[in-house]
Amino acid sequence: GQKGELNDKGQKGEEGAAGTLATAVVKKVRTASLSGTYQLSSGGSWTNAVSIPSFTPNSTNSVFLVTITIGGFSRYYGSGAAWGQMRIRDATDNSNIDGVETLKNTADDAGSHTFSLIDTKGGTTNRNYAVQLNSGNNNGRPQISGVRMMCIELDTTV
Repeated sequence: GQKGELNDKGQKGEEGAAGTLATAVVKKVRTASLSGTYQLSSGGSWTNAVSIPSFTPNSTNSVFLVTITIGGFSRYYGSGAAWGQMRIRDATDNSNIDGVETLKNTADDAGSHTFSLIDTKGGTTNRNYAVQLNSGNNNGRPQISGVRMMCIELDTTV
């Protein structure tokens, strides 16, 4: 064959494959939503109104960004000084997510709400992020509407 001219460039190599899940920073995105309204039917105990179903973390290196928007939060049952309650929890053990208290009541906190919580506790214990409702003063019961939840699982080793 003929010798190539000086400064001739070879053909461009093929493009490499996209990174696999094993090396991706984002491991999983989980969502839950409520387009209508959820009304707490009876009070006395904390009830999951909307939740991301229980799951096992990808690894002990996983951390989670949990973002929740609530279009409306109000009292739907009760009168006068009655009010209902709402909180965000990991329903696996009903613990605060990273120790942040999110408790709200319909008397002081009616309306729309946004929560951005970070779970860095580690381990592979199941997670079950939930918006929970309960009755409050004088058996006031709350309702929520237009709820969107997103949980992004990230790997801290990447």
